[in-house]
Amino acid sequence: MRGLVVEGPGARIFLAHNGIDATGGLQVALNLLDSKRVAPARDHRPCPTAGSGQSLCGRWADHVLMPLTNPWLSGPAPDRDLPPAQLDERILNLLSTQNMAVVATVNEDGSPAATPVRYYSLGFEVFYTSWNASPKSRNLRRDPRVSAAIFAPLVGQASSRGAQLFGTARTVERAAPEADAYWEAFRRQSDHVERGRSLSDPPDDPLTIITPTRIVYTEHWLRRSGYRPRQTWRAPLS
Repeated sequence: MRGLVVEGPGARIFLAHNGIDATGGLQVALNLLDSKRVAPARDHRPCPTAGSGQSLCGRWADHVLMPLTNPWLSGPAPDRDLPPAQLDERILNLLSTQNMAVVATVNEDGSPAATPVRYYSLGFEVFYTSWNASPKSRNLRRDPRVSAAIFAPLVGQASSRGAQLFGTARTVERAAPEADAYWEAFRRQSDHVERGRSLSDPPDDPLTIITPTRIVYTEHWLRRSGYRPRQTWRAPLS
Protein backbone atom coordinates (compact mmCIF):
# COMPACT_ATOMS: atom_id res chain seq x y z
CA MET A 1 0.00 0.00 0.00
CA ARG A 2 1.35 3.45 -0.92
CA GLY A 3 -0.09 6.59 0.55
CA LEU A 4 0.27 10.07 1.92
CA VAL A 5 0.45 10.84 5.62
CA VAL A 6 -0.52 14.37 6.60
CA GLU A 7 -0.04 15.50 10.19
CA GLY A 8 -1.50 18.54 11.88
CA PRO A 9 -2.67 19.64 15.32
CA GLY A 10 -4.58 16.70 16.77
CA ALA A 11 -4.90 14.92 13.42
CA ARG A 12 -3.04 12.35 11.35
CA ILE A 13 -4.46 11.54 7.92
CA PHE A 14 -3.55 8.65 5.63
CA LEU A 15 -4.63 8.95 1.98
CA ALA A 16 -4.27 5.77 -0.08
CA HIS A 17 -2.80 5.97 -3.57
CA ASN A 18 -3.94 3.42 -6.13
CA GLY A 19 -1.60 4.42 -8.94
CA ILE A 20 -4.28 6.54 -10.68
CA ASP A 21 -3.67 10.17 -11.62
CA ALA A 22 -4.86 12.38 -8.82
CA THR A 23 -7.95 14.53 -9.18
CA GLY A 24 -10.06 15.91 -6.38
CA GLY A 25 -8.76 13.76 -3.55
CA LEU A 26 -5.10 14.54 -4.22
CA GLN A 27 -5.81 18.20 -4.80
CA VAL A 28 -7.25 18.37 -1.29
CA ALA A 29 -4.03 16.79 -0.02
CA LEU A 30 -1.93 19.32 -1.95
CA ASN A 31 -3.85 22.19 -0.43
CA LEU A 32 -3.25 20.75 3.02
CA LEU A 33 0.47 20.49 2.43
CA ASP A 34 0.92 24.24 2.65
CA SER A 35 -0.12 24.25 6.30
CA LYS A 36 0.49 20.65 7.42
CA ARG A 37 3.56 18.47 7.73
CA VAL A 38 4.00 15.32 5.67
CA ALA A 39 5.63 12.36 7.38
CA PRO A 40 8.92 11.41 5.70
CA ALA A 41 8.97 8.37 3.43
CA ARG A 42 10.93 5.30 4.49
CA ASP A 43 11.67 4.25 0.94
CA HIS A 44 11.32 6.83 -1.83
CA ARG A 45 10.24 5.70 -5.27
CA PRO A 46 9.39 7.67 -8.43
CA CYS A 47 6.42 9.80 -7.44
CA PRO A 48 3.24 10.22 -9.51
CA THR A 49 1.99 13.54 -10.81
CA ALA A 50 -1.33 15.23 -10.25
CA GLY A 51 -3.74 15.73 -13.10
CA SER A 52 -2.24 19.19 -13.69
CA GLY A 53 1.21 17.68 -14.13
CA GLN A 54 2.41 18.99 -10.77
CA SER A 55 4.94 16.62 -9.23
CA LEU A 56 4.13 15.02 -5.91
CA CYS A 57 7.73 13.90 -5.32
CA GLY A 58 8.72 14.26 -1.71
CA ARG A 59 5.08 14.28 -0.70
CA TRP A 60 4.28 10.57 -0.86
CA ALA A 61 5.13 8.16 1.92
CA ASP A 62 5.79 4.57 0.90
CA HIS A 63 5.05 1.71 3.29
CA VAL A 64 4.27 4.01 6.20
CA LEU A 65 3.85 2.17 9.48
CA MET A 66 0.40 3.03 10.81
CA PRO A 67 -0.77 2.43 14.39
CA LEU A 68 -2.01 -1.13 15.00
CA THR A 69 -5.65 -1.35 15.99
CA ASN A 70 -5.15 -4.87 17.36
CA PRO A 71 -1.46 -5.29 18.27
CA TRP A 72 -2.13 -8.77 19.64
CA LEU A 73 -2.54 -9.98 16.02
CA SER A 74 1.15 -9.41 15.31
CA GLY A 75 3.88 -11.88 16.13
CA PRO A 76 3.63 -15.64 16.64
CA ALA A 77 0.21 -17.06 17.49
CA PRO A 78 -0.32 -18.57 20.96
CA ASP A 79 -0.48 -22.36 21.16
CA ARG A 80 -2.82 -22.92 24.12
CA ASP A 81 -5.97 -25.01 23.73
CA LEU A 82 -9.29 -23.47 24.73
CA PRO A 83 -11.03 -25.28 27.60
CA PRO A 84 -13.54 -27.77 26.12
CA ALA A 85 -16.63 -26.10 27.61
CA GLN A 86 -15.61 -22.73 26.15
CA LEU A 87 -14.89 -24.28 22.75
CA ASP A 88 -18.32 -25.94 22.77
CA GLU A 89 -19.95 -22.60 23.54
CA ARG A 90 -18.14 -20.73 20.77
CA ILE A 91 -18.95 -23.34 18.14
CA LEU A 92 -22.62 -23.46 19.16
CA ASN A 93 -22.75 -19.66 19.01
CA LEU A 94 -21.33 -19.66 15.48
CA LEU A 95 -23.74 -22.34 14.26
CA SER A 96 -26.70 -20.50 15.79
CA THR A 97 -25.84 -17.05 14.46
CA GLN A 98 -25.11 -17.97 10.84
CA ASN A 99 -27.34 -19.71 8.30
CA MET A 100 -25.24 -20.36 5.18
CA ALA A 101 -22.85 -23.26 4.66
CA VAL A 102 -20.86 -24.72 1.79
CA VAL A 103 -21.38 -28.48 1.77
CA ALA A 104 -18.77 -30.66 0.03
CA THR A 105 -19.65 -34.15 -1.18
CA VAL A 106 -17.86 -36.70 -3.38
CA ASN A 107 -18.91 -37.22 -6.99
CA GLU A 108 -19.01 -40.69 -8.51
CA ASP A 109 -15.68 -40.08 -10.26
CA GLY A 110 -14.07 -39.04 -6.97
CA SER A 111 -14.03 -35.31 -7.68
CA PRO A 112 -15.37 -32.88 -5.04
CA ALA A 113 -18.72 -31.11 -5.33
CA ALA A 114 -19.29 -27.99 -3.22
CA THR A 115 -22.80 -26.60 -2.82
CA PRO A 116 -24.03 -23.57 -0.84
CA VAL A 117 -27.03 -24.33 1.36
CA ARG A 118 -29.12 -22.53 3.94
CA TYR A 119 -28.95 -24.54 7.14
CA TYR A 120 -30.32 -24.71 10.65
CA SER A 121 -28.65 -26.29 13.65
CA LEU A 122 -29.57 -28.50 16.55
CA GLY A 123 -26.67 -28.94 18.92
CA PHE A 124 -23.58 -29.60 16.83
CA GLU A 125 -25.59 -31.03 13.93
CA VAL A 126 -26.56 -28.88 10.96
CA PHE A 127 -29.36 -29.77 8.57
CA TYR A 128 -31.08 -28.50 5.46
CA THR A 129 -33.83 -29.47 3.02
CA SER A 130 -32.78 -31.09 -0.22
CA TRP A 131 -34.48 -32.94 -3.05
CA ASN A 132 -33.51 -36.61 -3.12
CA ALA A 133 -32.68 -36.26 -6.82
CA SER A 134 -30.17 -33.42 -6.32
CA PRO A 135 -26.51 -34.16 -7.08
CA LYS A 136 -25.42 -33.69 -3.46
CA SER A 137 -28.15 -36.03 -2.19
CA ARG A 138 -27.22 -38.67 -4.75
CA ASN A 139 -23.58 -38.31 -3.74
CA LEU A 140 -24.40 -38.75 -0.06
CA ARG A 141 -26.46 -41.87 -0.67
CA ARG A 142 -23.45 -43.41 -2.38
CA ASP A 143 -20.83 -42.00 0.03
CA PRO A 144 -22.07 -40.40 3.29
CA ARG A 145 -18.78 -38.66 4.01
CA VAL A 146 -19.23 -34.91 4.04
CA SER A 147 -17.54 -31.65 4.94
CA ALA A 148 -19.24 -28.32 5.55
CA ALA A 149 -17.76 -24.83 5.92
CA ILE A 150 -19.54 -22.13 7.92
CA PHE A 151 -18.13 -18.65 8.38
CA ALA A 152 -19.04 -15.22 9.70
CA PRO A 153 -18.68 -12.07 7.55
CA LEU A 154 -15.02 -11.06 7.28
CA VAL A 155 -14.01 -7.42 7.73
CA GLY A 156 -10.44 -8.03 8.88
CA GLN A 157 -8.20 -10.49 10.71
CA ALA A 158 -9.78 -9.65 14.06
CA SER A 159 -13.21 -10.75 12.78
CA SER A 160 -12.01 -13.99 11.14
CA ARG A 161 -14.33 -16.70 12.47
CA GLY A 162 -15.53 -19.95 10.99
CA ALA A 163 -15.77 -23.71 11.29
CA GLN A 164 -15.06 -26.75 9.14
CA LEU A 165 -17.28 -29.72 9.95
CA PHE A 166 -16.16 -33.24 9.03
CA GLY A 167 -18.44 -36.22 9.42
CA THR A 168 -21.29 -38.06 7.76
CA ALA A 169 -24.72 -37.09 6.48
CA ARG A 170 -28.04 -38.89 6.32
CA THR A 171 -31.41 -38.06 4.79
CA VAL A 172 -34.50 -38.25 6.96
CA GLU A 173 -37.91 -38.38 5.30
CA ARG A 174 -40.71 -36.33 6.82
CA ALA A 175 -42.61 -39.43 7.96
CA ALA A 176 -39.68 -40.67 10.05
CA PRO A 177 -40.25 -40.22 13.82
CA GLU A 178 -36.87 -38.57 14.33
CA ALA A 179 -37.73 -35.82 11.82
CA ASP A 180 -40.04 -34.08 14.31
CA ALA A 181 -37.24 -32.77 16.54
CA TYR A 182 -35.37 -31.31 13.57
CA TRP A 183 -38.47 -29.69 12.09
CA GLU A 184 -39.09 -28.02 15.45
CA ALA A 185 -35.74 -26.26 15.00
CA PHE A 186 -36.38 -25.45 11.33
CA ARG A 187 -37.88 -21.98 10.80
CA ARG A 188 -40.10 -22.96 7.91
CA GLN A 189 -42.67 -20.18 8.32
CA SER A 190 -40.77 -17.68 6.18
CA ASP A 191 -40.43 -20.30 3.43
CA HIS A 192 -44.16 -20.94 3.49
CA VAL A 193 -44.90 -17.22 3.17
CA GLU A 194 -42.48 -16.80 0.25
CA ARG A 195 -44.01 -19.77 -1.55
CA GLY A 196 -47.58 -18.68 -0.92
CA ARG A 197 -48.33 -21.58 1.38
CA SER A 198 -50.46 -21.45 4.52
CA LEU A 199 -48.53 -21.39 7.79
CA SER A 200 -50.66 -24.29 8.93
CA ASP A 201 -49.40 -26.52 6.11
CA PRO A 202 -47.10 -29.19 7.56
CA PRO A 203 -43.59 -29.50 6.11
CA ASP A 204 -43.13 -32.38 3.74
CA ASP A 205 -39.54 -32.10 2.48
CA PRO A 206 -36.79 -34.57 3.37
CA LEU A 207 -34.00 -33.26 5.60
CA THR A 208 -30.29 -33.90 5.19
CA ILE A 209 -28.58 -33.98 8.58
CA ILE A 210 -24.82 -33.58 8.98
CA THR A 211 -23.39 -35.17 12.12
CA PRO A 212 -19.80 -34.02 12.68
CA THR A 213 -17.14 -36.18 14.26
CA ARG A 214 -14.57 -33.37 14.09
CA ILE A 215 -14.86 -29.60 13.87
CA VAL A 216 -11.95 -27.28 13.14
CA TYR A 217 -12.92 -23.93 14.64
CA THR A 218 -11.07 -20.74 13.71
CA GLU A 219 -11.35 -17.43 15.57
CA HIS A 220 -8.47 -14.97 15.56
CA TRP A 221 -9.95 -13.04 18.49
CA LEU A 222 -8.85 -15.97 20.68
CA ARG A 223 -5.28 -14.73 20.30
CA ARG A 224 -6.22 -11.75 22.45
CA SER A 225 -6.79 -14.10 25.39
CA GLY A 226 -3.68 -16.18 24.74
CA TYR A 227 -5.31 -19.10 22.90
CA ARG A 228 -4.44 -20.55 19.51
CA PRO A 229 -6.71 -19.17 16.76
CA ARG A 230 -7.47 -22.64 15.40
CA GLN A 231 -9.03 -25.17 17.76
CA THR A 232 -10.15 -28.76 17.15
CA TRP A 233 -13.37 -30.22 18.56
CA ARG A 234 -14.03 -33.95 18.50
CA ALA A 235 -17.30 -35.71 19.14
CA PRO A 236 -17.41 -37.68 22.41
CA LEU A 237 -16.90 -41.40 22.02
CA SER A 238 -20.22 -43.21 22.27
